[in-house]
Amino acid sequence: ASVGGAAGVGVVAGGVTLGKGAASGGAGSVTLLLCELGDSLASHALSRLDRLKPYQLCRTAHNLASLGHCRPLSYQALGRAASSQLDLMTVPDLATLVWAHAAARQAAPDLFAAVGAAAAKELGRAGGPELSQLALAFSAADVQHPSLFSPGFSVRCAWLHAAGELAPDELVALHHWQLWRDEGQRTGLEPRLAALCQEEFAHREAARGDGAHRAGDVAGAINEVA
Repeated sequence: ASVGGAAGVGVVAGGVTLGKGAASGGAGSVTLLLCELGDSLASHALSRLDRLKPYQLCRTAHNLASLGHCRPLSYQALGRAASSQLDLMTVPDLATLVWAHAAARQAAPDLFAAVGAAAAKELGRAGGPELSQLALAFSAADVQHPSLFSPGFSVRCAWLHAAGELAPDELVALHHWQLWRDEGQRTGLEPRLAALCQEEFAHREAARGDGAHRAGDVAGAINEVA
């Protein structure tokens, strides 16, 4: 699969800023070594990845992508370190990991498959923020994951909407996900919910008055948890 395939979502995700506390702690120090210092220190930083906690690995990946760091070896090492800890990660952590690879244009099919399988186990407990983050991340990476984006994903989205638990930003994110699914001629949201997502998107664009097709502040959901 190609990386960064959903143009609207990819542009938005690529423009997010660092999350809260992004430059502090273990994740911040590893990011600094990888981005700003020489190759020898970068290699030293990569050797330390197994010491990082799951959320720190995801934060490091997010920081690197946000800073425009695209060294394949860094993401390969992060992917290996993260793969052994996926079951310990939250759904936002998982989404952040995928988004970071997509933003840095790093294809990681094995990692994406494992992340999708881990996230699929949490669908029944996931809320609107988690589902919208997954939708943004995987569409940015242009990765169709059958077990994650099964009919159960759409059913869960519809249930949350019926319960009044999908915020406007989340509807906009799901609209972009639906457009991405349409491009691949794959089923997506239930028609009624898809129409509501499109309506919210149109309302948001009209309010902006600039006509730019962006997901707006929804990408901040990933940014906030990174």
